[in-house]
Amino acid sequence: MADVVVLGAGVAGHTAALHLRRLLPKNNTVTVVTPNSQWNWIPSNIWVGVGQMGKSDVVFPLAPVYAKQGIAYVQAKAVGLHPAGIEGAADSRPAVEVESTAPDRQGESSTLHYDYLVNATGPQLKFGATEGLGP
Repeated sequence: MADVVVLGAGVAGHTAALHLRRLLPKNNTVTVVTPNSQWNWIPSNIWVGVGQMGKSDVVFPLAPVYAKQGIAYVQAKAVGLHPAGIEGAADSRPAVEVESTAPDRQGESSTLHYDYLVNATGPQLKFGATEGLGP
């Protein structure tokens, strides 16, 4: 049995989690960690902006989708990675520290141990590197 943690629920993380759940034996766990409660199909945002689609056409809540697929969902942001494990912890496996972004658990910290980690947190855009695009 293996525990897989997927950081991020954008196009890459969401797709990875769904395929992992489908392909892995049921005794393995797949957990998605994302600070967002909804998935957004970003390429269609342009149509929302020009009035051709509504917001509800390009977003949907993540929790029901993951529950139906047997994927654990943690609404949180990763604040620390420990690929060598946490010294002195009862579980010696690698771990990720997370901070909840869920309204009812805002700021609560917890640790998720994993056997495999998929880091699909996306790019960190540097708009300030291009003159005129920065703050």
